[in-house]
Amino acid sequence: MDQAALIISGIYKTEHSRLIAILLRVLGSANLDLVEDIVQDSFEQALRSWSSSSVPENPSAWLALTAKNKAYDMLRSSKVRARYAQSLPTAILSNWTLPTKLETEFGYPNNVEDEQLTLLLWLSCSKLKAAYLLPIILKIVCGMSVSAIARALLISEHNTKKRINRARSQLKKHSFTQDLLLLTANQICSLHRALYLLFNEGLNIQQHPAKEANIMSIEALNLADMLLKKHRDWLTGSHSLVALMHLYLARQKSRCDDNGILIPLNLQDRTLWKNKHTMLGTAELSHALEVKGELDSPYLYEALIAHEHLRASDFMKTDWPAIELHYRTWLRVSPSPMVEINLAISMAHSNKTEEALTKLLDLSSNSYCKDSYQVYAALSYVNGLDGRSEHAQHYFNEAERAGMNEKELLGLKRQLERSLKTQSIETSPLFIRT
Repeated sequence: MDQAALIISGIYKTEHSRLIAILLRVLGSANLDLVEDIVQDSFEQALRSWSSSSVPENPSAWLALTAKNKAYDMLRSSKVRARYAQSLPTAILSNWTLPTKLETEFGYPNNVEDEQLTLLLWLSCSKLKAAYLLPIILKIVCGMSVSAIARALLISEHNTKKRINRARSQLKKHSFTQDLLLLTANQICSLHRALYLLFNEGLNIQQHPAKEANIMSIEALNLADMLLKKHRDWLTGSHSLVALMHLYLARQKSRCDDNGILIPLNLQDRTLWKNKHTMLGTAELSHALEVKGELDSPYLYEALIAHEHLRASDFMKTDWPAIELHYRTWLRVSPSPMVEINLAISMAHSNKTEEALTKLLDLSSNSYCKDSYQVYAALSYVNGLDGRSEHAQHYFNEAERAGMNEKELLGLKRQLERSLKTQSIETSPLFIRT
């Protein structure tokens, strides 16, 4: 890789998102495809120019000037004007006001981090389904290529392109007018939800041998940390979310074997848990507990549960009653069948097997859970802990019927074989994050 390509690869992510945000303010979200074309053309010209001559002293300024000139030339084209006449802002269609608008937007000292967060806010509040939201975040905010996104999400490039194009078509109807200084409670929730989805998708893909190097989880953490630093004193839930991400990443290296099979918590190498993520997550969690508004964040209780696992010197010293209490509080703050399933598993570990089974059986008749494998896997697991082999086998079969994947089934099978043989209590990697 020559020097020009090396420089571009180093600044592509931040400069790409900055230019996208500037041009969206100029051209409007209805012209997202035109915005992306201008930005892509600017980087291609940089590669050609810098490779044949020399890299400029200020590559960011060079790219901004190139993008501004390309936008100006393109918008003066009669062909472009005819094609985009119905969607371009009035100020852009006038030769008198076009230069002023471009100078104003490109001349403003835009902070790269603010631009990335503004883009993330725009995408998060667009009400896109997760299947479309994640790839478009990776494309626009993180500056990833289609092929890299496909590898990260474990889908084909063809399907990746389809999802990105569908997201684009919906985003064109969603005005780019977000303001980071005037966030509503709903916008904050949308931001956190998008980051949480991105982070969890990265953790889940760790089970696949063709995974990218946890890139989505790291990107989500970087963005969440950026958001926290910008609005540390008032953005409720951000402390807990950042703490949660660090505490999960602290156990990352011990979670799966070489084949991508989840390792039960009691068999994980706890010496791998003493790392920078443990330290940073614990510090952020302590700060979250001091912020009154954080007590209403479901991420706080998930982080507290993750911290309880980390602080136990070995599996038998895990404070399951404390974990159960955190699940109960989480359930009050943010009711969810999945939290109830996790609560039942923690109850089983707290020697409340009958109560746990009753709760899970009730959940199995819930319209949300009856066709979902998670509740049947939990019933199989808890019955296995109690030595009820026939019931464990029955619900194992039900989990398989309901769509539990092969690797998760293998992980559950291994746990059942161990618990039915030794009657020792093990944690479930399917529900309690391991």
